[in-house]
Amino acid sequence: MQKIVCLASILVLLGAAPKPPKVSLGTFMRSILPMAAQNFAPVRGAKYRWDTSYVAYTAAPKATICGACKIYDEYARGKYPENWYVDDRWTSTWTMAKNEAYVRAQLAPVLSGYALHRTVSYSYPTLTYRNPSNHWVTVDFYKGFFNVRVGRDLAKAVHVLNPPSKVQLQQLSSGASNLIRLALPDAVNNFAALRAPGKTKGIFGEDSYQLNASFGSMFKSCDISNVTNGFGFKDFQPKWVLNCRTVSMAGTKATLEEPVRAAIYAAIPGGYTAITDASALFLDDYRWDNTDSMVSVSVGSNESKGVVSFNISIFHFLPKPS
Repeated sequence: MQKIVCLASILVLLGAAPKPPKVSLGTFMRSILPMAAQNFAPVRGAKYRWDTSYVAYTAAPKATICGACKIYDEYARGKYPENWYVDDRWTSTWTMAKNEAYVRAQLAPVLSGYALHRTVSYSYPTLTYRNPSNHWVTVDFYKGFFNVRVGRDLAKAVHVLNPPSKVQLQQLSSGASNLIRLALPDAVNNFAALRAPGKTKGIFGEDSYQLNASFGSMFKSCDISNVTNGFGFKDFQPKWVLNCRTVSMAGTKATLEEPVRAAIYAAIPGGYTAITDASALFLDDYRWDNTDSMVSVSVGSNESKGVVSFNISIFHFLPKPS
């Protein structure tokens, strides 16, 4: 069976980048920075995305200085304070080094009193500016664009994401078990019994369906996709995929993934082989394959700054195009 690529990571890189305002970075910063004390209310528009750990807003229609911005309220969790920030992407044809020089020159006169720290991680550089009042600016540099975040940490949290309770962990475990017991037998039928009426087109042209079943409050969303476009990839194999995402939880993968893995392991019937080779797992944390039915079950994770969520996916691989 072919390796499974995380579509979320691809979308970040391939998604259309919003256009920055027609001003210099310094002008943008002079306008946005004073709004941090108001949680960016002057440019904050409608809610467009939320989870247990954050709420995201679009920019207000009249916020011309920040027309493509997104505004986030990221809840407190563990050692991380609640923070509000504005996020904007700037496209550029310059090299990373030239972009960094531009950003440094633009921000130096604006961020008086801020200390600068530079890091190089994940193969890209980051500039982080912070002042004693816990206002901060971060800039991440990538090929073809850089991301600017302007934010502040709240002295007293309004929203706190606590670690899941024993009841919630049990709900997480039972939900994962029920998912496998209900969905796995229907995988060879391309999840026909679980597909709700109607379908939509995804960004890669795949047909996407909602499920007519729920697996409890610890699961944020589930969908079924018919992936038929390989974009010329020589080893592409069409497939049906059922993917369920848990809610975000305060904690770490190391402490919270085991109940998910154990529940899936106990629910999987005979005929499935656990994949232990790290190179074969690729982006998965765990995977079990049945080569006879061409069905695979995988568990993946998303962990960042004290928050973790999990993806449970079931794949039914179809014959490769001749």
